Amino acid sequence: HILASAAADGTVAVWDLKGRKAWCELRAENGLAVADLAWNPTQGLHLLTASADDRNPVIKLWDLRSSTSMPLTTLTGHHQGLLSIAWCPHDDHLLLSCAKDNRTILWDL
Repeated sequence: HILASAAADGTVAVWDLKGRKAWCELRAENGLAVADLAWNPTQGLHLLTASADDRNPVIKLWDLRSSTSMPLTTLTGHHQGLLSIAWCPHDDHLLLSCAKDNRTILWDL
C-alpha cells in the first residue's frame, strides 16, 4: 500500500501506508514544480511525473525498483507547462497529457 504526493518545490514523496513513513523521494531538477503524477495501472512501481514549468515541460517515467535518482525516460513534446497526465486504464503503453500550450498528446510508449 503506497501513495505518492507532489509538492510545489519539485519533491515527490512515495509513502508506505502500512509502515506510516516515507518510502522514497524523487526530486525534480532545480526544484521545478510537479503539476501531476500518475501510477501505471499494471506496473505497480512505475510512476509518471509532469513538470508545470514553462521552460522545461517534460514528463518523466520512473521505475522505483531500479532508481529514485534517475528517470527511466523523459518525454518532451509540449511547449508550455503540463497540467495533467493519465495512463490508459486498458493499455499501459498509452498515455495522455495536456498542457498550457492548449495541446493534448497521446503517447505510445
